[in-house]
Amino acid sequence: MSLMRHDAANRCRWHWCPACKLEHPLPDNCTFNGNELKPTFSPSFRQRFGRDRLCHYIITDGRIAYCGDSKHELAGQTIDMPPLPVEAGESPP
Repeated sequence: MSLMRHDAANRCRWHWCPACKLEHPLPDNCTFNGNELKPTFSPSFRQRFGRDRLCHYIITDGRIAYCGDSKHELAGQTIDMPPLPVEAGESPP
């Protein structure tokens, strides 16, 4: 079970976002605590999809804290990071 995958070619780590049901990139130039099981990244991340879709969150100790300005059902909630899909196209449990 892995929470992230490292993509050296694109210089980022990817994680599964259950709110967007997509993988999101975390740039390698952000602060990372090095803990693959309980990662902490800084600063917060904003993922935009067109004008109306926004996913804004902070990852601390392996938990995703979605900010209130996120435009999805998990806005304002904090959840455990789910594992990445095992194979391409497969949803996590």
